[in-house]
Amino acid sequence: MMKMMKLKTKKMNLLKILKNSFIFVILFCIVGCSNVNKTSYENIDPQYYILKGINYKEIGEYSKALALYKQALEKGQKNVTLYEEIGETYTKLGDYSKGIKYYKKALNKATYTSNINKNISYVYYLKGDYQNSLKYLEKLYDNELDIETKKLKAFLLIKTGKKDKALNYLKELEKNNFNFDKNYYEIYINFLLEEKNIQELSKLLNEISKKYCNNKEAMELYFISKEKITKDFKTLEKELKRYIALCGGTDKLYILLAKIEDKLGKENERNLILKFISQKK
Repeated sequence: MMKMMKLKTKKMNLLKILKNSFIFVILFCIVGCSNVNKTSYENIDPQYYILKGINYKEIGEYSKALALYKQALEKGQKNVTLYEEIGETYTKLGDYSKGIKYYKKALNKATYTSNINKNISYVYYLKGDYQNSLKYLEKLYDNELDIETKKLKAFLLIKTGKKDKALNYLKELEKNNFNFDKNYYEIYINFLLEEKNIQELSKLLNEISKKYCNNKEAMELYFISKEKITKDFKTLEKELKRYIALCGGTDKLYILLAKIEDKLGKENERNLILKFISQKK
C-alpha cells in the first residue's frame, strides 16, 4: 500500500512538472509569435499599404482603402501619391471637405500641379462651391484642359455671373469637335434664352442641325429650342415634317408638331397627330 502511494505521489509530481512545462512552452510560443508579428508589422514597407489601398479603391471598397492609407501615414509616408489617393477616397465617400484638405496637401508637395488643381476644382464643384471651383480651374492654361473640363469651366463661368466671358468661352468651345452632349447644349441654350440673345441662339441651333443631323436626340433639342424663338411657324412646320418623313419621328417630335399645328389653327391635323401618338402607346 505504501509503495502504491509513493508511486502515485511520484506520478502526480511528474504530471505537475509536465503541466508546468507545457504552460511554459505555450507562453513561450505566444510571446515569441507576438514578437514576430510585431517585428513583421514594423518591417512592412509603407508602399504595401498604399498599393493594397489602391486595389480596394478600384473595387469600390473605399473605407478599407482609407484605413490602409492611414496606416501608411502612421508609418511616416507623406508623399503626393498618398495625399492624392486619400483626397480621392474621401471624395468617393462624399466627404468633400476632407477630400479638398488632402488634395491641397498633395498640391503643396507636387511639382506638377495641373491634375491636382483640376481635382480640387471638381470637388468644389461637387460641393456646390462654384467660385472656388472656377478659381482652381483658372490657375491652368486652356491647353491643359480636356474637353470635359472646358465644358465644366463654361458652366462655372455662367453660374458665377461672368456672362461675357462665358459667352466668348462657349463660342470658342464650339470650334472643337466632340460627340453630342445633351446636358452641355441644354446649359448653353438655356443661358442664351435667359440672356435673350436670340441671334447667338439661332447661330448655335443652325450649328447643331449641321453637326448632328443624324442624331435624333440632337435634332429633338434643335426643333424644341427653335420652336421657342421662331416667329415663322409655317416654315418650322414644313421643316419638321420633312425631317420626320426622311429620318422618322419620335414622341417628342410628334408632340411638338401637334403643338405647332395648334398654333397654326390646324385643329384636325393636331388631333390626328395626338391620336397617332396614343395608338402607338
